[in-house]
Amino acid sequence: VRAFVKKHSRLDLKKLLNRLVEEARNFSGDNLTDDMLIIGLRKTKS
Repeated sequence: VRAFVKKHSRLDLKKLLNRLVEEARNFSGDNLTDDMLIIGLRKTKS
């Protein structure tokens, strides 16, 4: 997840979260019936 966020850091937060959810769905495949994505945000010095 950290690498994904760094790669897509130019996106605003809403778009970034939507892309993360899409990636999680793609990663889970069709075998899982229940998916859960937990995202923790931490403010860092810029």
